[in-house]
Amino acid sequence: MKSLNTEVLIIGGGIVGTSAALVLAKAGRRVTVLERDLCGARSSGINYGGVRRQGRPEVQLPLSQRAHEIWGDLQSLIGTTGEYERSGHFKLARSDADLQSLIAYAELSRPYGLGIELISGERLRQQCPWLGGAAVGGSLCPEDGQANPRLVSPAFARA
Repeated sequence: MKSLNTEVLIIGGGIVGTSAALVLAKAGRRVTVLERDLCGARSSGINYGGVRRQGRPEVQLPLSQRAHEIWGDLQSLIGTTGEYERSGHFKLARSDADLQSLIAYAELSRPYGLGIELISGERLRQQCPWLGGAAVGGSLCPEDGQANPRLVSPAFARA
């Protein structure tokens, strides 16, 4: 059996494993990533690619803000944009209780700088008439976005 000369062994070549490996390698650590398939071939490569801060628990917001900065500079970090685009993340409220929850979250997240915009039911019906009366309002985090998950994890692994 061959032994590995490594300081850190990471099991899993998805976005979490490969990004952790990259940061550790840049810090001078000898890192090995073990993946049973191709990097990014499992969960990290078959999701919808949402990169969002809106809706995360408050305890995650400082880290998601830091990640937001990193996503904005992906090209220089891993050599590709990963088709990352800040296209916004929109949440619909289908009841007054849902709307109150969105309002409370907008207030809770304000110190973290998400820039959530609350959208009235009237404006929503004007901009999205196909929704009919099912939605009473919504919230938009315009700087959230998405990336191509089939590109990002393999790019982290290559980097």
